[in-house]
Amino acid sequence: MKILITGASGLLGGRFAEFFSNKSHDIISLTRDNANNNSLKNYGSIENIDWNDQNKLNDICKELDLIVHAAGPSAQECADNPHDSVSSYEKLTQNLLKSIEINSVKKVIFLSSIHVYSKNFKGYIDEETNLSNNHPYALGKIAIENIFNSFNNPDTKFFILRLANCYGYPATKTKSSWNLFVNNICRRAITDNHLLIENNPFNKRDFIPIAYLCEIIDSILNNNVMHGTYNVSSGKTSELLDFASYIKNIMDGIFDNPVTLKYDNAHKKTDDYVLSNNKIKLQVPAISVNHKDEIKDLILYCKKYF
Repeated sequence: MKILITGASGLLGGRFAEFFSNKSHDIISLTRDNANNNSLKNYGSIENIDWNDQNKLNDICKELDLIVHAAGPSAQECADNPHDSVSSYEKLTQNLLKSIEINSVKKVIFLSSIHVYSKNFKGYIDEETNLSNNHPYALGKIAIENIFNSFNNPDTKFFILRLANCYGYPATKTKSSWNLFVNNICRRAITDNHLLIENNPFNKRDFIPIAYLCEIIDSILNNNVMHGTYNVSSGKTSELLDFASYIKNIMDGIFDNPVTLKYDNAHKKTDDYVLSNNKIKLQVPAISVNHKDEIKDLILYCKKYF
């Protein structure tokens, strides 16, 4: 099948390119980041895109089975320049949708975020929960969701995936990969021989391996999954301290010298919450979260490159 990945030079986009290339699909990686193009060449063709070039975009979108829309500004970019970041995000998405309509692309996935719900999670959260986060990053995701939801094309099935906290090794050399909590502490464990939690160790996160997300997208591609909006989460939250301890146990089983775990115990506990994944589990019941393999792969990647 023919798959277009926008934002392919990023952490998620690069892993998608690797994953679907390994399944012998025809991959087009769409990127504006020339620095990361070399690694993407291993997974298919690369298109450097000017989002204002509608004719080129129309040509790229011909005869596609799936588009994964992973392009978009980071949370930091949105905070630094909220108006321009969100405005350009909306414009590039609208241009992409024009090409989708012209070419009757079969399936389109937009990667949104669980952060659309709130700045501070509490209680039970499912796809019907109000979207109340006013951070520019969340507002940008909400704006793109609204654009997708207002687009009506019977030839195309649209999916919005609200992602929990993804982690995993990168398939491209994107520096932003190492800003993520799990990625960062694994890298630091290799370079500094300790797992360091720099913020509140009792903060809670719902972590998901990138491999799990890849499997869900693969199921959307190949099966009759109902179109709509889905939380992609594990359905379980962990304190940063608990998850770091889990990583330490895996590392201690791989290497001879145990790593130490460092954190400040003076912080307060935080609210419990559940990010429901019941809706997506009904559609893809056979796919399960495998933290152990993703963490092992990430640790070995860090050992090799750091």
